Amino acid sequence: MKKKNFQTCLLLAIFGLMLSLASSTLSLAYTETALEIIGEVNYPISLTLEELIAMPQTTVNAPLYCYGELVTSGDWTGVQLSFLLEMVEYNENAQSIQFDAEDGYSITILIIEALREDVIIAYEKDGQPETLRLVIPGANGNLWISMINRLTLIKDAIATEQAPFKPTELVKPSPTPQQSATPQPTPSPQPTPSPLPTPNPQSIPSPSTSSSTATQEKVKAPSLEWVTVATAGLVLALGCASLLFYFKKRHH
Repeated sequence: MKKKNFQTCLLLAIFGLMLSLASSTLSLAYTETALEIIGEVNYPISLTLEELIAMPQTTVNAPLYCYGELVTSGDWTGVQLSFLLEMVEYNENAQSIQFDAEDGYSITILIIEALREDVIIAYEKDGQPETLRLVIPGANGNLWISMINRLTLIKDAIATEQAPFKPTELVKPSPTPQQSATPQPTPSPQPTPSPLPTPNPQSIPSPSTSSSTATQEKVKAPSLEWVTVATAGLVLALGCASLLFYFKKRHH
């Protein structure tokens, strides 16, 4: 009898330990530093995901185009970038913001773009967790950097180059002129002005394949929260299976 009681207590202790491990794993993503803001600011800051979620939320509906191709679209929820800049009190010398990602990718935008109300640091898309992503409606996908972990405000006015054309699905075709059924009188000939010299066309840089591929990979990258949830679920499943096996064997 004492041996059975000891085994039961031991199993309960193991099960409690598994629950504790799952809980700590699940909360890890919310308690570690998710984003730091440094550079030309009065108050450099390091924020956790939990702190970001607790801030005033803004939801923006916008499509993400990468060099004319629609990558994804939906409701992006996060914190206004202007709110974060006001929190750290950026200096008057700051003219640009550099965004760095965990995978080494980086982009830079001007402060004037960052202060738009629809520019946010998103942590959700359509209600599902998303790696921290810069959302800039109307901008090319190479600026929608994801997996952000650092913002650096700098003095120089630098901006990462965007695509040289608009998304194809936003361009409306020109109406086709129709021929009139009634013949029109021929107008009197007018003197034709001399044509102006045509400037040489400037070379337009072709879009980088690596930037396009990197952007699409970021869209598909699984978030840290889902990885921790899967780990916690696996631990709980193993614990429950062990308990069921024990009680089944005990009854036999």
